[in-house]
Order: sequence, then C-alpha cells, then structure tokens
Amino acid sequence: MRLAKANRHAEQVTRQLRGHATGLHSHMEDLNLSANRIRARQTQAEDVEAALTKLDQEQQNGDLDARLKAAGIDNGASDGAKVLARLRAARAENSQPKA
Repeated sequence: MRLAKANRHAEQVTRQLRGHATGLHSHMEDLNLSANRIRARQTQAEDVEAALTKLDQEQQNGDLDARLKAAGIDNGASDGAKVLARLRAARAENSQPKA
C-alpha cells in the first residue's frame, strides 16, 4: 500500500513539474518575444533619429555644400560678391558706346 501511495505521489509531482516546466517555457517565449519587440522599436527609433539628423543637415545646407564641393561643383561662382562684380562688369560693358 505504501508503494502504491509513493508511486501515485511521484506521478503527481512529475505532472506538476511538467506543468511548471511548460509554464516556464511559455514564459521564456513571452520574454523572447518582448525582447525582440524592444529591439525592433530601438532599431526603428535609431533609423528615425538618423533620418532626422540627415534632414536637419540638408536643411542647413551643410550637407548640400559638402556634396557640391566633393563633386567639384563649388567653384565660388555663386558667392554674392562675385555675382555682384559680374553684374557690374556686364552693366559697364553694356553702357559703353559701341564703336
């Protein structure tokens, strides 16, 4: 009789342990899913931050000027003083009487 009770008790404990193991396994899956969602949100936040930084640089024309200079387009022809000098020279040429 003692042996039967011990076997029954052992089976109950084994079932309870399986239930706890299953519960722990599902809890670990939930934790992994949560960690993955957090990583995805962090990656998205980093992407948004990078995009905003790039837009801010472009809005301040710093990035555009750097790209133009790197492409060899920045020759200084659009400098205000140089444009004014060209306009004055063109005006002086037009105002001189033609011979």
